[in-house]
Amino acid sequence: MRDLAANASVIRGDWSVSASANLRQREDFDLDKPSFEIEGVAGDKTNLDLRLGHTINAHTQLFFAPRYYHEDIYRNMAPVFTPGVGNINTVKREEAERFHATLGGRTSLGTEQPDTYLAASRSLAG
Repeated sequence: MRDLAANASVIRGDWSVSASANLRQREDFDLDKPSFEIEGVAGDKTNLDLRLGHTINAHTQLFFAPRYYHEDIYRNMAPVFTPGVGNINTVKREEAERFHATLGGRTSLGTEQPDTYLAASRSLAG
C-alpha cells in the first residue's frame, strides 16, 4: 500500500487558495496462495481538491471549489464452474471518475449573528 498526500494554502490580500491531493495505490493480498481468488482489492484511487476564495469585506466571502475523483481497482474472484468448460477465473474491475464543483458564499449579519452559507453544486460523472 502506498499513500501520498499533499496540502497547500496561500492567502494574499483578499484572495485565498488551498489545494490538496491524495494518491493511493493498493496491492492485493492472498490468504490462499494456490487459488486464483484474492481477498484484497488492488488498484489506484486519486482525489484532487481546490478552493479559491475572495473576501469582499469583513463579513462576506465568495468561493469556488472544484473536486476530482478517480478510481481504477480490481479483485480476482472465486472461480465459477461452467459445465462442459470447467472453472472460469473472473476478475471484478471497477473504474469510476467524478468531477464536482461548488460555487458559494458565506456572510454574517453582525457579530452576534450566526454565519449564513449559500452554495450551488454540480456533479459531472465521467
